[in-house]
Amino acid sequence: VIPIVAGRRDYGPDLAKLKLSPPDAIFFAGYPPEAAVVLRGLSQAGFKGPVVASDANATEDFAAAADAASGISQPPVKVMVPAAGSGGLDGTDLERAAEDAVRAWLAARATGDAARALANGPIFDDRGDARIPAFRAVPLVDGRWANKAGRNP
Repeated sequence: VIPIVAGRRDYGPDLAKLKLSPPDAIFFAGYPPEAAVVLRGLSQAGFKGPVVASDANATEDFAAAADAASGISQPPVKVMVPAAGSGGLDGTDLERAAEDAVRAWLAARATGDAARALANGPIFDDRGDARIPAFRAVPLVDGRWANKAGRNP
C-alpha cells in the first residue's frame, strides 16, 4: 500500500519501493490528477504490469494523461466502469438483488444463520458476496476508455 497525498507531483521514492517486491498488478483507488502522476512514476520506474484504476478515473483527462504517457514504457491501463450501461446494474438485476437481500436478512434473523440464508439465494454466494458483476474493466484505446474500439464507456 502506497499512501497517495492529493496535490503531490512526484511519488518516485514511494514507487521505487515496488522494485523490492514487484506486484503482478496495481489497483489505483485515487483520483485522476494523482493517477496521472502515479502512472508517470510507474512508467519511469519500469513497472510493466497492468494498472487498474477505480471508476473515478474514467475521465477524459486521465485517458489523455495515460495516452500521453504511452510513449515511455507504459504499463497497460484499464478503468473500472459500472457493469451494465452507464447506470450500473440494470433494473432487473437490482430488483432481484434487493429481493434476495431482504429474503436472506429475514431468514438469517429467523434462524440466526446468515451464511446459510445467503447461500440459498441466486444473487449471493455463501460468503455474502454478490454473484452479479457490478463493475468491469475497460481498456484505454486510442486515448479513450472504450468498451469496444472507438466507444466511450
